[in-house]
Amino acid sequence: IFFFFVATTRQHPIIIRAVDGAGSATLVVGLTLRNPSNVYLMDFSIRSIPGQKPPSEALLAVFSGQNILLRNLRLIAPDPAQYPENSDVDAGIGILNSTNLHVEQCQLQGQSENGVVVVGSQHVELLKNDIAGATNWGVMTFAGTAYLKAEANTVRDCRRGISLGGGSLFSLMTAPWLHYEIYDARVVNNLLHDVTGTPLNVAGGYNVLIAWNTLYRVATDETQAAPLFQAVHGTRHCTNDSLCATYLALGGWGADSVLGQAAPIPNRNVYLYNNVFFNPLPTRTLVSHFAVDAPITTTEGTNIPSPSRADQNVRIKGNVIWNGGSGQHGILMMVSADGREPGCDPQNIDCNEIQLKQDNSINEFAPELIDPANNNYAPKPGGNLISARTFIASDFSWVDAPKNPPVPSGSISNGTPLDFSGGHRPAANSPGAFSGVSVQP
Repeated sequence: IFFFFVATTRQHPIIIRAVDGAGSATLVVGLTLRNPSNVYLMDFSIRSIPGQKPPSEALLAVFSGQNILLRNLRLIAPDPAQYPENSDVDAGIGILNSTNLHVEQCQLQGQSENGVVVVGSQHVELLKNDIAGATNWGVMTFAGTAYLKAEANTVRDCRRGISLGGGSLFSLMTAPWLHYEIYDARVVNNLLHDVTGTPLNVAGGYNVLIAWNTLYRVATDETQAAPLFQAVHGTRHCTNDSLCATYLALGGWGADSVLGQAAPIPNRNVYLYNNVFFNPLPTRTLVSHFAVDAPITTTEGTNIPSPSRADQNVRIKGNVIWNGGSGQHGILMMVSADGREPGCDPQNIDCNEIQLKQDNSINEFAPELIDPANNNYAPKPGGNLISARTFIASDFSWVDAPKNPPVPSGSISNGTPLDFSGGHRPAANSPGAFSGVSVQP
């Protein structure tokens, strides 16, 4: 089903919902909204047909939308147990060049390539969604996405977890967000479990906070060197010489021609604070806890300051990590994702191996959770997480954002007053998504 130019006012939105209550109506194959504004979709299901690709390659696609609410939807891709070779669905939800879009309490299940994909969009909130079964990323955001919040989501049984940034094309971006892959992202109070590859990735991010998340059985694939967290370069390609020249003249960052090499997009101000990474023995990462790229010398014409750094003001503090047991058993602290020497070297005062050992609990104790085998990942009352040390993440500033073209400033506050369950998070609190004073529902 396609809807073109479905538009009204914020005072009188178009509401499409199941008339007989949540889950009582189902659309098949897919739904695409092009140029919608002030549209609310609620309480129904969208189911794909095995062997038939949705028209927009996503079960639900929103192109160039504004003021959109997606609430309590079920996006159902083919069951991987019945259709293990199916690759018809590229995304459960795909969002392109949209603004002020809220995805709340949705369920994404079945074998899609990615769960939620956000491309070149601003003011996007992902809240209390359950994302399962993706063969690539549970959540993937890139191409100048800005002002993103992902809170109280569950990402499970996916190959990879949440990616902030990555590889993109100038043609997917809109001015003035032409430098970083993602600006002003907050990933807080989420639960990620049974994610076999990299659970958390930042690739070309500016002002990124990843805090108070709980991760259980992650990066455990014995065939790939996936870390618990990686901060690497994004990449920017050119597919249209004229458009690339226009964006570069504005001050954007990227390859200067179709024939040019992909440009390495740096990170700046990336905070990984107060998370719990728990791989119960014998599960563990294959090589390292972290992967951070070393600087790359940029080529003339890309507008990217040289060297392009993936580790500029990367701060990793207050995390409890149990990955390989005490003694680490050959697990390295840090590697690079591109095979060179890693970033966060001894000259980096914000992120280096000595600092990581001092400011994080790494293989000192196995976190005591209530009952993870039965999906209760809250800390045990009186257990060892209650007394674990946490840090207060300082607020961001936008004074070091690129000046040409200027980007509207986002939030600066890094406070997280609530936990996964919506309970109050006291100032002195245990790490992870679940406050030591709340109870997981």
